[in-house]
Amino acid sequence: MDEAGCNEAGIDLGLAERTIAELNLNCRRLAEARFAVYLELEEQKQRLRETGNLEAGRAGIRRLAAQCLDPDSQGRRLAFFTLIRERLGRAAEEHLEATGYSG
Repeated sequence: MDEAGCNEAGIDLGLAERTIAELNLNCRRLAEARFAVYLELEEQKQRLRETGNLEAGRAGIRRLAAQCLDPDSQGRRLAFFTLIRERLGRAAEEHLEATGYSG
């Protein structure tokens, strides 16, 4: 659980922990799926860094943010949206702000 994020958003930590437990959001199946998304994202970021061109790498991260964070044609976002958002950092926040996302 992201305690700093909860505090920043004004979310009660106890309530967040109870919600996670009640909905079983840390079950093995979800943890493994979340970890697979994490690994894939980190591999993609590493490949972008390996280009050796800082600006090209940053542009690649911005494209990755758009690809991963924009909703599909039915308005759905990828699973583990918040994980993706966190791992893409500033590029994600800039993209979401530019597209009018408020959440």
